[in-house]
Amino acid sequence: MTSPAGCISKVEEQLKESLSKSGTFQTLVSAGDAAAAKASIYYEDLADPADNKDSHDADELETYRPYAVVFIEPGGNFGRREVAVGTFASFGRVSLLIVRTAENSPNRGDGDLDWLNVVGQILEDLEQLSETAGCLKFVESTIRDGPGRRELDEAPGQGEEQGARIDFQFGPTR
Repeated sequence: MTSPAGCISKVEEQLKESLSKSGTFQTLVSAGDAAAAKASIYYEDLADPADNKDSHDADELETYRPYAVVFIEPGGNFGRREVAVGTFASFGRVSLLIVRTAENSPNRGDGDLDWLNVVGQILEDLEQLSETAGCLKFVESTIRDGPGRRELDEAPGQGEEQGARIDFQFGPTR
């Protein structure tokens, strides 16, 4: 696997580092430490589906879940700004998608409330890690999608899952 080396991929690496250090994320993915948690965090997307299929089937997705994907969406979400003569810093938005298999609870609302709690605690962990060396220093976070449940009829054959997408604004402001 190629290692992050440029200014764009380093931002994704910082978010991956932050997430791997989140105790809540470590618990979610049953990891004993940050190094083990990193195995459940992907750059840009999951690996291609098996057998050259168009999308992952339920069994494939189940082998990944729970997981996270860090990515920078194309289209003006990354830039560089001069912060001192000859010194530039990155700014923009990096995104995080977190997904788990939906909890089967007699009271569906309990599983959904639990997911809200998990996502909220991960967000609070990332806020606390924002000043930690090697982690993403961000100035704002926005939950762009979720936290919620994706029903079977919205993604036939992919199983029922809960997910959340969080966007992080990073870098110097003017």
